[in-house]
Amino acid sequence: PDEAVADVERVIAESGEAGELRRELGKLYAQSGARAKYARVLPCEVAAGKPPQRAELLLQAAELLAAEQVFDEAFSAVEQALAIEPDRVEAITHRARVLAGAGRGDEAVAYLRAYLQPESRKRSNPLARVFRQLANLHLSRDELMEALEPLAHAYQLDKSDIESAYVLGLLAYDLDQFDTAANMLRVFVAVKEAAQGAERARQLS
Repeated sequence: PDEAVADVERVIAESGEAGELRRELGKLYAQSGARAKYARVLPCEVAAGKPPQRAELLLQAAELLAAEQVFDEAFSAVEQALAIEPDRVEAITHRARVLAGAGRGDEAVAYLRAYLQPESRKRSNPLARVFRQLANLHLSRDELMEALEPLAHAYQLDKSDIESAYVLGLLAYDLDQFDTAANMLRVFVAVKEAAQGAERARQLS
């Protein structure tokens, strides 16, 4: 793979070729584990796609760059995605993760809280992921009490998210809120048992 990468890089450098050849180079980077290089190739496809596709490619690039701790480029990619789709939940949560990864945790928390603040914002299922991300940021900083409210909001908005119910139950227990802990853990156990029963029934049918 390394030889193939070098060959394609040389052809592009010599010819200035873009398009399909760059896409092939991206695949080679992905196969060889060169995540940052792959991320830098992805935006080459952005101009040709429709807005949702462009935003998706930019977020993929941001995720790869953040994993390589290239936070300035990751942040730039997220900002470009948000310019295309300002209310895309994945972009909102990813921006916060990039900020936190870059050591700007206070800024990440403030950003999500500001986004969630307007009372006019529709409390919908996708918004649950923003509340969950805010809770995760607080948990990563051992701010248990601060995590409780956004985690509760996340579960109220998306009651199919049993992981939130489980984490909320454990968190409530740690904070001596035993009634909430018992209720959330009962929900978690009931859903898991129902899923296991459905799986057994499927196997027997």
